[in-house]
Amino acid sequence: MPLNKPCSGLHDHADEYNIASVNMSLGLNDNHTEPVNAYLSDELLLLRLKNVIVVAAAGNDFGKNNSALGVAYPAADPSALAVSATWDEDVNTYIPSGSILGTLIPFPLIGEGSTDFTTGAYRITSFSQRDPNLTDIFAPGGLITGANANGGTVDQSGTSQAAPHIAGIAVLAQQLAVQELGRRLTFDEFRDAMIISASVVNDGDDENDSVTNTGLDYPFVSVQGLGEYILYLGSLENPEPPPPPPIPVTQYNFVYLYDGAMGTSNESYSGYTYAEPGTFTVGSLYDPFSGFNERGTNGAYFIRSEQPAPSEALLGQTYVERYIADFAIENLVNANTAVPYYFSVGSPSGFNGIGSEYDYVQTVDAGGQRIVSDDFGQDYYAADIDDELGEIDGPVGIML
Repeated sequence: MPLNKPCSGLHDHADEYNIASVNMSLGLNDNHTEPVNAYLSDELLLLRLKNVIVVAAAGNDFGKNNSALGVAYPAADPSALAVSATWDEDVNTYIPSGSILGTLIPFPLIGEGSTDFTTGAYRITSFSQRDPNLTDIFAPGGLITGANANGGTVDQSGTSQAAPHIAGIAVLAQQLAVQELGRRLTFDEFRDAMIISASVVNDGDDENDSVTNTGLDYPFVSVQGLGEYILYLGSLENPEPPPPPPIPVTQYNFVYLYDGAMGTSNESYSGYTYAEPGTFTVGSLYDPFSGFNERGTNGAYFIRSEQPAPSEALLGQTYVERYIADFAIENLVNANTAVPYYFSVGSPSGFNGIGSEYDYVQTVDAGGQRIVSDDFGQDYYAADIDDELGEIDGPVGIML
C-alpha cells in the first residue's frame, strides 16, 4: 500500500486519537542537500498544520555515499524532522556498517562502506547520513535495545533507532506545552525549541571510523533542556501577575489618659500606630466598655497628629513611646498604688482600645505587701521585676 494513504489516514484521525507525533523509520536510498517536496509532501504538510510532529530517519548510507553530506527522503521533506544518529554508549565491538540492521522498511537504509573501529556515547555513527542544513537533530541510534517481533528484545543500530527517540520526546514536549502554554507547540516551535535547548556533538572530535568526518557541529537532543525551554516559553506567555500596589499607611500619633481610677489620675502614655489613611479614629481606639480586668486602666485615647509612615511600616504595628507617672519609676516599689506599666497594644481586639490594656503591674498592695501581677493575656509583654532590688526593669519604649 502506498505510504501516502496511511499518512492521509493519520491526518483524518489526528484529532480523534489525539496524535502528537508520527515516526517514520524508513526512507529511500537517496541523498539530498536541499529540501525535497515529493509524493508524501501533501500528507505531511496536513499533519504539520495540525501540529503533529513528523519525524524521519536521516538514512544510513554516509559511507556508501563516499562521506557526502545529505539526508534521504522523507527526512528531506520540509514537514518532517530529519534525525541522524550517535552511539548510545561504548559497545566495545568492531562494527562494520550494515552488520546490525535497523527496522528499515519498506525502503531499506542499510549502511554500506563504513566501519566504526571504536564507539562511545555522543560519537556520530559512521553510517549516519548528515547535513548541516537538513539534519534537525541527533539522537542515540546504536546500539538500541527494543522489542523483538518474535518475542524478547533485540539490539539494533540505525537512524531508524534514533528517529523514534525524537518522536517519543515530541509527545512529552507537547504534554508539557499544553500544561504550561495551554496549547501544543507548532511544528516550527518544537523544532526551534529542540535545537535551541540542544547540546553539541562534533563530527570528528573523537570519532574513530573509516569515513571522512566533516568537522561540523550538530545539535544533540536534550530532554531536560527542552523541558526547561518550554517552561521558559510558558513564563513569557503567562507571566506572573504584578504584585498588588502597597496599601497606603499613615502613622497616627496618640496619647492615652487614665480616668483617675486606683490612684492613676492624670497619668498617661503616648505612642504611635500604623493604619490605612482615614481609618484610624478615636472611636476605633477607645471603647468605653469596661471589663473586669480593665477597671484600673480605663481612660481615653486622643489622636494628636498624623504623618506619612516610613517605608518599613506594617499595618497594625504599634509602638509605646513612654510612660509618664506622677512619681519616679524607682519609687514604685514604695508606692501604695497600682500602676500599669506594660500594655497590650497588639491588634485592635480588646475592650479598651489598641489591643487593650488587659491588666497592670501591681507592685504593692494597700497593706504594704508586695504583689507582682504580670498576666497580660496571650502574646502580651509582662513586667520584669527584680525581687532583690525591688525595681521595675524594662524599656520605656516597646515595639509590639
